[in-house]
Amino acid sequence: EVRRFANYAKLWLSGATEHNEDSFDQEIGSRLSEDFSGVLPWGDVNTKQEFLAVIKFGYGRAKGLEIVVDEFQVLNQLCADLTLVSYRETQSESGNPRQNNNKLRVVRRSTAILKTTTTTRDDGGGVGPLVIEWKHLHFTWIKAPQESGDPHSW
Repeated sequence: EVRRFANYAKLWLSGATEHNEDSFDQEIGSRLSEDFSGVLPWGDVNTKQEFLAVIKFGYGRAKGLEIVVDEFQVLNQLCADLTLVSYRETQSESGNPRQNNNKLRVVRRSTAILKTTTTTRDDGGGVGPLVIEWKHLHFTWIKAPQESGDPHSW
């Protein structure tokens, strides 16, 4: 789920996917719970709508963006359907005209609370697919985008 989420964010932010609100809502918006909260690296706490607005605004602004997600850990099973996870995210942006070395590198440690829910099949035939919903996400910079001059860089 974390890799899927990061991959679509990469496609959106780099402009490598069609600028389509329905697709964005399905791939990102529907994955966030209605009571979602997100803490951005510079400390802002966002509601679901505020967080989505930040990502939507970034469409196509990070040409050549690459995102690698690794170092996954399950930190705690908070209850039957809530899991606290941690992961590292490394972003590289080639072709960025703001950079002397043509490469922006941001490394973040993130923690998230994910909620799992089983669904029932539409045909009444038992258990359907597992749904994973993001309840909370907190980004912390390990290596900030100092070279970019933009403290709000993704």
